[in-house]
Amino acid sequence: MPEESISGIMGRIGSKSLELDPDFQRNFIWTPKPQKFFIDSILRGYKIPPIWVWRREDADGEEIESVIDGQQRLTTLWNFTQNKFSFAPPKKIVVPDTEI
Repeated sequence: MPEESISGIMGRIGSKSLELDPDFQRNFIWTPKPQKFFIDSILRGYKIPPIWVWRREDADGEEIESVIDGQQRLTTLWNFTQNKFSFAPPKKIVVPDTEI
């Protein structure tokens, strides 16, 4: 999947042209805590690993993409955009001391 905006991806999930839970995919297991960490990472501008999809035709001959890797991340984004969990950014960023 080429680089795409979050709103574009959410639109494709909503229209079902991007399938989050194909038969071979495990169930969504992230609890609210890792979901909030993931959203925080996005808002801080951290790099997010790529999402891997399988492009194919469904039974009606329509092109569909099924998520191979990234279901937890994309479901978290979907849940966030649908207000399915609360999120408040931390007030302070704590960075441990490190030596270089």
